[in-house]
Amino acid sequence: MCKCECKKDENVEVTDEMMAAMLGCVFGEIISDIIDDIAEEEADVSISQNIDLEKEIENVVFNDPATIVFWKDGTKTVTKCHAGDTFNKETGLAMCIIRKLCNNKHFNNVFEKYCN
Repeated sequence: MCKCECKKDENVEVTDEMMAAMLGCVFGEIISDIIDDIAEEEADVSISQNIDLEKEIENVVFNDPATIVFWKDGTKTVTKCHAGDTFNKETGLAMCIIRKLCNNKHFNNVFEKYCN
């Protein structure tokens, strides 16, 4: 909560600077919490540099337009080729791996930003 000594005084004119300081005090904690939440979400996206994919993949199924990866942890990841695109096994497998590594979060934004 706010750690400042904010007091209401009828005889004091509140300047823009004072208002900004008060709002900063009140909303600073809220903004800090939001930033912490975003940082925690981003931490979930971290990618380990030491993953041995061959030991993580149980099976891969290519069924145009889909690629399905069955993982040894019991989960599966599915990617599909968009209409008008050409099915490619390597691209499908790569997209499944990226989805898995990113927990299906935030990876689309990177492709949209740099590829479109």
